[in-house]
Amino acid sequence: MKWRLSLVGLAAAALVAACGGGDGPQPQVYVAGDSLNDVGVFGRRSTVQSADTSNPYKVWVDHVAANAGVDSLCAAYDGTADFAPKAGCTGYAVGGAQINPVTLQRTSGLVSGAAIDSDSTPMSIVQQIKDMAAGRTFEPHDLILVDGGGNDANALASSLLEGLNPNNPLRAQAIAAYATILKDLLPAATVDAALAAAATDPTTLIQLVVHTCKPARPC
Repeated sequence: MKWRLSLVGLAAAALVAACGGGDGPQPQVYVAGDSLNDVGVFGRRSTVQSADTSNPYKVWVDHVAANAGVDSLCAAYDGTADFAPKAGCTGYAVGGAQINPVTLQRTSGLVSGAAIDSDSTPMSIVQQIKDMAAGRTFEPHDLILVDGGGNDANALASSLLEGLNPNNPLRAQAIAAYATILKDLLPAATVDAALAAAATDPTTLIQLVVHTCKPARPC
């Protein structure tokens, strides 16, 4: 599934569309994204912590919700391995989530295997939005807050840097993971051609990132 980072632009458009002025019905605030939006799926904030667990520090979506008249947000998943849903909660963001989600297999901190697609779990921001929309009708005055992309960039950069390191004993595995991530953004033939060229010119791997950052496909 190819969603690309332009999903963030769609989220921004949804946010603007939901921010009408004047008096009106009480909005519902829905949240999807990564750690910047996570309101406590794993029992804590992923960004800032409070010594008082019963009164955690707020992240930005908490402040936006409060200004919209919503007293508090709660996590829509219970944080277990199967991310069981929690009734009545609208905070779908999960720390570590990605737009194009992949899991990098690691051994001793190094990428050691192919990147594994994980589109069907809430570690996918797209899946979070699907869960949010399931069986629900959004009203014109509701507010939807979405962020994402930071963890995608981290997975891409870490696999690239490890693939460029000639002293890395797992270099081939890192390059394979890098290719898997890029094939969600670029034609497979383009990626495969660059990988072949990288055998003699490793900088070809860096040029692939440039292909993903053109005016028609902004980063």
